[in-house]
Amino acid sequence: MENKEKKILPETIQEVKELQKELVVQEGLLLEKSLASNDPHEIIKAKTFIHEMEKKNDDSKSYITDPFLYFNSLGYKDKPVSLSYDVLRQMSRTYVIKSIIETRKDQVSRFSHFTESDQEEGWTIRKRKKPFMAEEDIKMSSKDRKRAADIASFVQNAGNLDNKWKRDDFDTFLRKLTKDSLEIDQATFEVVRDRRGNLVEYFVTDGATYRIADNYDRNGNLKAGVIVKNGYEPAYVQVYENQIYAEFYPWELNFGIRNRSTSVLNNGYGISELEDLIRIVTWILNGDEYNGNFFLQGAAPKGILKVAGNVSQNMLSQLRQDWYDKLAGVRNAHKTPVIQSDKMDWIDLQGKNTDMQFQQWSNYLRVISCAVYKIDPQEVGFYDSSKGSSGWGGESGKADSLQHSKEKGLVPLLRSHERWIDKMLVSELDDTFEFAFTGVKPEDEEKILESDIKKVSSFMGVNEVRKSRGLPPIDKKDFIMNPTYMQKLQMDQMGSPESNEAVDEMTGESEGNMYNDNPFEVQEPEVEASVMDQINKATEDLLKGLNN
Repeated sequence: MENKEKKILPETIQEVKELQKELVVQEGLLLEKSLASNDPHEIIKAKTFIHEMEKKNDDSKSYITDPFLYFNSLGYKDKPVSLSYDVLRQMSRTYVIKSIIETRKDQVSRFSHFTESDQEEGWTIRKRKKPFMAEEDIKMSSKDRKRAADIASFVQNAGNLDNKWKRDDFDTFLRKLTKDSLEIDQATFEVVRDRRGNLVEYFVTDGATYRIADNYDRNGNLKAGVIVKNGYEPAYVQVYENQIYAEFYPWELNFGIRNRSTSVLNNGYGISELEDLIRIVTWILNGDEYNGNFFLQGAAPKGILKVAGNVSQNMLSQLRQDWYDKLAGVRNAHKTPVIQSDKMDWIDLQGKNTDMQFQQWSNYLRVISCAVYKIDPQEVGFYDSSKGSSGWGGESGKADSLQHSKEKGLVPLLRSHERWIDKMLVSELDDTFEFAFTGVKPEDEEKILESDIKKVSSFMGVNEVRKSRGLPPIDKKDFIMNPTYMQKLQMDQMGSPESNEAVDEMTGESEGNMYNDNPFEVQEPEVEASVMDQINKATEDLLKGLNN
């Protein structure tokens, strides 16, 4: 028989503590070894273990979803609302809502082409700017520009070059994404990877078919059959007719929500603008149907014709028939009742047009719809003839009104698209670059020119300003177009040795400088030597005579 070694367990508390410390150290060494391994299975096991340990050590106590709403039998958390996705999409076909959404789609489509200009509407790939990052670090080298061009090509072609004829182009991608976001506030697109984990393609999907996955039971334990990859369980599932067809991990599907809420009753879903416009859309439909039926069916006659005298029934029927044939509207709209009486008379039943106030009511509903979607009614084509315009700009004009609408509604929508594309695509291709829409807030050219003129006349050189505009320098030496600076520069040049030599050359002086002598120093005039001798001798003779 083989002798089996007997495991010796610690017999004292001190030995148990020492063994626990050794096990913790050994556990860390094994994790480091697995993470540094070339075996992908070992790496996945290590990351899964770390993720499970982080969950156990999670000290959060707050609920972020409704703890009393369980959909464990379905495998996903449903959206607890009274309106289904199909109803929301039917509401979006209302002419007011459809006009708003189509307008926003066209506006977003203007940013679907690549550009390198910050002022032109479009999108670009640039170096990712981190906090406190210097401006020099943002400048791209030739290698960076080549890498950015590859990323831009991937975005334009919805994946690799092989997908050019397979998937939608970037313009169609943005239009579809915008439509789902504004209708159901659930913009989704799938990101496909190869076996090595590299991005291959991406495409927009039907956002109404996706739900948030429910991977845990009532006790907080992971359900049987749920596969954990890279430390994460499936985040979303695709559902059709209450049946799950596919599961998606966080890096495989973009689940874009703009209108998030802290309410636990929403179960992590967003709130579409149409959910806030249920009553408004209902009133629009009711008002249109009432007006349509009024002109179609003639529910209110314009008056009553009373015929006096002994008129036989045949004559009255003939009169009624002739009247209807000549004066009745389309499909007998507003047909006039003819009755028999003592005399022929007309009873007017037509009220004033202002009594119904249909126009004011319709304008009110349209303005409310535009306000919820944060768009100016003028952009959609709705005008209030009584006030000239129903825009938000007031007396400042239509341009300011449209600019206000753009900043309030279009810019946040573009920022959401920008964040989703950057997170799911560009950062996964290379996290040193980022996706950004350009020309979102373009500066006025006149204001830019005015700013450049102020810069070049105060603290920046002409060549510096030209370089910022992508223009070549006009002179080797840069200068500032400021009178005080130019005067000082000239004075400094005149006092320099080089300037003195130039003056000497122009005046013909071979030595010195015209400014070497002090102009304020009193100098005695030069007199001939003979004259001075005579004066001195005469002075001496006069002094001798006085002494004698």
